Amino acid sequence: MWQRNNGRAEEELQIKFTGYLIQAIRRTQRDYLKALYAYSNQETLTDTIFAVSQTLEQEVMERLPLWEKIESSALLYALKQLDERERYVFLARVLDKRPFDVIGVQLGLSYKGTAAVYYRAIRKLKKSIEGVNGYDI
Repeated sequence: MWQRNNGRAEEELQIKFTGYLIQAIRRTQRDYLKALYAYSNQETLTDTIFAVSQTLEQEVMERLPLWEKIESSALLYALKQLDERERYVFLARVLDKRPFDVIGVQLGLSYKGTAAVYYRAIRKLKKSIEGVNGYDI
């Protein structure tokens, strides 16, 4: 009745355990990939929502007049202190990046005249901002 252990039972147990281990690893891998896929879908949606909200904010800001976009009250005050021609030259140069000769043609000024108006506007802005905030620019 006693049988001699020739190592077969141990081998069979090892084979069954290896099969169990491989199956467990496959299931864990499948669960991990499912979770990663679900997370990436949520992350993409979050990125999309963030991008959409950013573009909506940009659209709203683009439609606002310049005076409502400026956050610095000192700069707003300084810009309002400039006369219309100085403000036009300054904003055309800074915001639209137009060259002095193009701005000059629109206003009937020479290149040097437009440059002089621009740099005079900058001096006035600096002086006005320093006066309001006490900052040294």
